[in-house]
Amino acid sequence: DKRSTIDSLLSGENDYVIVSALELLDHVAQNDPVKAVAVIYQETPTVIASLPESGINKPEDLRNKVLGTTRNENYSFSLYKFLGNKYKVPVNSMIFKNIGFNAIDDLISGEVDAVSIYRTKLYLPKDYPETNFSLIKPEDYDIHMYSDVIVTTNELIEKRPEQVQAFVNATIKGWEYALDYRDEAIDITMPYTSGRQRDEEFQKQILTASAPLIRTDKVEHVGEMSTGRWLEMYYLYKTSVLVSEFDIAKAYTTEFLP
Repeated sequence: DKRSTIDSLLSGENDYVIVSALELLDHVAQNDPVKAVAVIYQETPTVIASLPESGINKPEDLRNKVLGTTRNENYSFSLYKFLGNKYKVPVNSMIFKNIGFNAIDDLISGEVDAVSIYRTKLYLPKDYPETNFSLIKPEDYDIHMYSDVIVTTNELIEKRPEQVQAFVNATIKGWEYALDYRDEAIDITMPYTSGRQRDEEFQKQILTASAPLIRTDKVEHVGEMSTGRWLEMYYLYKTSVLVSEFDIAKAYTTEFLP
């Protein structure tokens, strides 16, 4: 199934979806009638991770390295492209290799020199060897991207605004509560985990790593969005990915936020 998550929204399969900011911008650029109504992560959890022996410590070190990519092309390549453009590392000097969703396995085994991955996944469960990672974090290089963006259709916003408001309110309340009462939040979510993630300590580490990216000192409430940040992402996207321009105001609305 090559449909994006937003395609399932447009088909009526879902009323709300959670996507990356880039996936949303891809669809708005194509004039799809969708909007962000809130965001969870104020800073993207996505980082470039490598083992210390790879010598990858800064964007310039990506040149001539084998870089693992997953998911759809724009999402997978985006951070490499953004950093490459900013630090004069041509995309054609990077060697891309398609890998599966167990990116850490491919990194530890030496299949790739680096992977683009959620930093929260780097808190290793018990079955992994003790491994340290070198991380290139976007925010350290003045690249700021929203993540886990909550999106719905323009039609739902217009015809059922009270439902959208209730959904946003409940989502924000849930996250605020989870960040304030973390042990209880882990107890609630554990029955829904599986495989490697069925590890209470691992879940605690993920929440601990996520918290400062969700509730930052730049926002008053979970879920907040700003015009300045959306413009920043638009220009970053425009210089690296975008084919045609569009009005970034079409991509989001703050009317349902506290």
